[in-house]
Amino acid sequence: MAIHVDPGSKLLGTPTHAGRPTIVTNKLSSLPVATSAPIAIAVHDPDGDDDIQSVALECPNATYELVDTGLGGDRVAGDNQYGGIAKIDTSVPAICKATVADRSALVVSESLTITGYVADAPVQVNEILPNPATGNNEFVELANTGSQAVPLFGWTLDDDPAGGSKPYLLDDWVIPANGYLVIDSAHSKLALNNTGDHVVLKSPTGQVKDDVAYGNASQAVSWGVVDGIWGWEHTSTPGFQNVADVAAGLQAGSSPQTIAAFTQLSPGEPVSLVGVVVALPNMLGSQYLLVSDGTGTAQIYHSTKAFPQLRLGDTVLASGTKSSTSYPRLIVASADDIASVPARSITANDLAAVLASKPSNDIYVSGDITLTKRNAKSLVGSIAGQLVTVVWADSLSELTFDPLLASGDSVQVLGILTNADTANPTLVICASSNLIATNHVSQVAAPTLVEPAVASPAPTLSRHSQTLALPKPIVRHTFDGLEALRLASQSLTLQLKVIAVQSALAEVSASVRVATIKRSFLGLLYGTIALLVSSVGVITLLHAPRELSSKLRTRANSAP
Repeated sequence: MAIHVDPGSKLLGTPTHAGRPTIVTNKLSSLPVATSAPIAIAVHDPDGDDDIQSVALECPNATYELVDTGLGGDRVAGDNQYGGIAKIDTSVPAICKATVADRSALVVSESLTITGYVADAPVQVNEILPNPATGNNEFVELANTGSQAVPLFGWTLDDDPAGGSKPYLLDDWVIPANGYLVIDSAHSKLALNNTGDHVVLKSPTGQVKDDVAYGNASQAVSWGVVDGIWGWEHTSTPGFQNVADVAAGLQAGSSPQTIAAFTQLSPGEPVSLVGVVVALPNMLGSQYLLVSDGTGTAQIYHSTKAFPQLRLGDTVLASGTKSSTSYPRLIVASADDIASVPARSITANDLAAVLASKPSNDIYVSGDITLTKRNAKSLVGSIAGQLVTVVWADSLSELTFDPLLASGDSVQVLGILTNADTANPTLVICASSNLIATNHVSQVAAPTLVEPAVASPAPTLSRHSQTLALPKPIVRHTFDGLEALRLASQSLTLQLKVIAVQSALAEVSASVRVATIKRSFLGLLYGTIALLVSSVGVITLLHAPRELSSKLRTRANSAP
């Protein structure tokens, strides 16, 4: 409890003569934040508790009269616990003064600091390290699964469910939203037993929020929870999400090896590796992926080709046994033996240096090469006098190299160097962004390890999809064509009338001339219609020419 009593109140609280009342205990040290809550003060009077006349609590917002009647927030009558209901904004510490007076007009006062607390929050024990490596401290990690930070004033950690030991007060800690808080033994003074123990988390109201038990703990192995299941973790992750340790047959207490150290182990030894994925399955082979940790590059091999969903750049913990192959290979029993862990950053090995050392295994490298040859599927470049062929990974075989690349261009590359100990070393590029022509001004970013883009299938046209709808201009031209047809019809009608008059004056040749004119103008009309149809592209009013032709024939036949 956070109770602060000023010196004057201490003097008043220590009677100089018999009969002065005293404040024995109080429960005002903490209240739920910004809420109405019951408060109580226990008092005593040497002249008899019946001599107490009044108990008051003066707070910044109000003064509350406390009673011992069992009413108005007092829980039990006649127990010398004077209680009431107070509404105090305790989002910041509030200073209140309790005053007790008896019937002899003797008074005692005491200043109290009331600090707000969060009574309930989604905070739980997440990881425990009881038996750390030499030189390190034990720790208990708490996790907040809520979306708001939680001040832990009034919360406690203990290693005894019965509360027999001295608990650690978490008053000064705040756990962030969706975050973690790691309390090591240097602060908590809790001594966790290596042979098994409990870690108990209690809320300010004394409610047990979490009680985690563990058994015999090997050195450097932590007890953590993943998806609601507790288990031993051979990679401690204080301050980060826990990683399930599912290594089949993994010896208790073994720690992840660097890839450089891994290469020195004997075949068949159980081991775990932590590395960044630099090549996915099917990029170099269907039964393995490649990881690098900055000290080397190793295969994670599974004979049935079953792997979890991963991306380039993911950091993984893989557990299994060392292969008898001459190159670094870790054999896993199932996809469950490969788990994602908090991200790590690595630096690729220098391409020129690796080429000079001629390793027999695949190495994650980067460097600048000068092109000497290019075709669609491969490049040949030179670095430090050594030629190297650059190709796409197997799963990116549909990609081709930039046709603008030419001999003499400088290219920055990031990938997997294979066959470095032969006369034909090959650099495999696992992402399209990991090859950059540095003399192309449109590409200025340095290569980074990214997931290769999935190529979208080329669009195909079905027989139906090749039928095109008419655009608006064609529709507009169609109506223009019909208007021209109407005007042409009117013009022909007028010409027929003139010709009819002329034919009346020439009775001798009228019938011949009319027949000739009929054929001529009908031919002209049909030619005009055909021309309009071909120029417009679509005319659906096919009955219009027939109707017009019929009318023209009628007029021509009726002409004198």
